[in-house]
Amino acid sequence: MQASWAYVCVVLIWSTTPLAIKFSNHSLTPMVSISLRIVFAVAVACVMFVLLRRRIPMRLENWPIYAAAAIGLFPNMPLVYTASEYIPSGLIAIMFGVTPFVNGLLAIPMLGEPKLSPSRWLSLLLALLGLWVVFSDQLTLGENGPLGIGLMIVSVCVFCFSSLLVKRLSAVHEVEAMEQAMGGMVFSIPGLLLCWWFLDGDLNLEFSPQSFWALLYLSLIGSLLGFVAYFKILKSFNIATVSLIPLLTPVIAVILGSYLAGEAVSINTLMGGACILLALGFYQGSFRFLWQLLVSRSARQ
Repeated sequence: MQASWAYVCVVLIWSTTPLAIKFSNHSLTPMVSISLRIVFAVAVACVMFVLLRRRIPMRLENWPIYAAAAIGLFPNMPLVYTASEYIPSGLIAIMFGVTPFVNGLLAIPMLGEPKLSPSRWLSLLLALLGLWVVFSDQLTLGENGPLGIGLMIVSVCVFCFSSLLVKRLSAVHEVEAMEQAMGGMVFSIPGLLLCWWFLDGDLNLEFSPQSFWALLYLSLIGSLLGFVAYFKILKSFNIATVSLIPLLTPVIAVILGSYLAGEAVSINTLMGGACILLALGFYQGSFRFLWQLLVSRSARQ
């Protein structure tokens, strides 16, 4: 896969995943949806390794890294799937735009990175303002809106903790990305299945066409292809180019949610989301990168 196509794939996959999660919950509960998604993705990956005559990468010395990666799936993903029951898919994508800020704060004690610069603190305050606007708007929608926002805030924190823990462990003992993904999925399955059993306890599953196709998409495209494409762009593009992705995906996700699922997005939610994305652009230096790119192109012309 060429790097440019991989970049497009990641943008499209990240944009469509929140809506696909909502669709997968059409006839299935959130715990059933996420459990089947990961189990099916692992099964397909194992079949691929067998067909390619490659050994399934699961080494005992790498178990701590698998466990750290698994936290990003369990308990993180059940939080996202449950939140999709209460808030629009576009808002879920906007909430994930906060992850760089949480990463920056957690990286100080976990990785010993320098404290945030004044400009990044200002960006963080702007993002918090946007988050407050979104949260206050959800209060007017009843008790479910704030619950969905709260679940997503916890999810973002758990996801960032998992990512930084993996990075910390990988600094001591590096593991290939495919092995890390496979190990993380395998280690998350017991927790997902236990939650499925204790929270649902029902094995009589009903698959509507909407849930079935969404689940298939999330397993094959969202989990397997999405990971391979993301790993490809990390190797091929600089961090400034990669950091543009969280600015693009919420916009596309909001549009798709509106047209395909009929999700209503209020003006306040759009304003709050715009604040978060604007803050993210300043925090990541994306706008400076775009400006330099435009200047360089105009100079060549």
